[in-house]
Amino acid sequence: MPDETTTIEVTPEIADVPDQFLTLMKRADGIELFKPHQQKLAEATAQAAALGIHPDDSPEEQARKSGLAKRLRIDGFKKTRLAVDALHDTLKAPILKITRQLDSAAKTIRDSCKEEEAKLEGIEKYAERLEAARIAAIAETRRAELVPLLPPGFILPDLSKLTDEQFAAQVAEAKNMSAMRERMEAAEAEAKKLREEKEAAEAKAAAEQKEREDREAAARAAEEKKQREAIEAEQARIRQEEAAKAAEERRLREAAEAEAKRLREEKEAAEAKAAAEQRARLDEARRIAAAPDVEKLRAFITAVQQVPVPALADQQLQNQVRAACGEFVRWMTVKANSLLA
Repeated sequence: MPDETTTIEVTPEIADVPDQFLTLMKRADGIELFKPHQQKLAEATAQAAALGIHPDDSPEEQARKSGLAKRLRIDGFKKTRLAVDALHDTLKAPILKITRQLDSAAKTIRDSCKEEEAKLEGIEKYAERLEAARIAAIAETRRAELVPLLPPGFILPDLSKLTDEQFAAQVAEAKNMSAMRERMEAAEAEAKKLREEKEAAEAKAAAEQKEREDREAAARAAEEKKQREAIEAEQARIRQEEAAKAAEERRLREAAEAEAKRLREEKEAAEAKAAAEQRARLDEARRIAAAPDVEKLRAFITAVQQVPVPALADQQLQNQVRAACGEFVRWMTVKANSLLA
């Protein structure tokens, strides 16, 4: 779309603004002035994207890329940023100046209008203010007269709207109600006094009654304690006698058990001794009876040990035969020794 042309009237307040900024304000932009910097930014960004450093680069290559990065950062980006900031401030300053001048001119006129309006409104509403002040004075005077006669928290209507006769009637009614409240308060105070005296007398009687009951309860508790202690003492005596009797019975029972145990142990010892002697005799007789067999077995073991193992072509079989003979000799030896055990 073609740019719309806006006519700006050059007033004395903005006459010192250069024409180029008025032209810029007509367009409401200034992007053309930033295009060289945008072009430079694009070029620097492309160079930065192509520049990279890697741990495998040689120290000389790393130093070269570091220098390129520093120059590109300063010349390609930092200087562009500073130039854009300066251009931005230069273009914006006249606009801000115009804005401040417009705000100041409008404020001066606005304040003057408000001041004159207030003066004229004071003249316009002078009679209303006098009437309002008169009504407020009447309301305050009537309030000061009526409030002392009313109970606390009573919400008053607008007293200024009442006629003198209506207000007088209100005051008379309030006085009657006030006198009635005073009589009721006096009656309530007397009733409260009588109630408190009655409560005090009842409290005193209750305290005396409680004191008597406490004394009686203490006497009963003392007597019950005395009886309980006597019963407990008798029960303790009986328990002591029963414990002594039980101890004597336990002593006699333990003595009888000890004697029975002694006799039982003596009998068991005699029986064990006789059994051991009998086993010894039997073992000796068994060993004597087995002696010929033991001699025969030992002679047989000696004969087996003297028999040579035949030489076999199968070495594994020969080793098995030799091991079997050895195992047989060991078994026969154990068997012979067991007959004499």
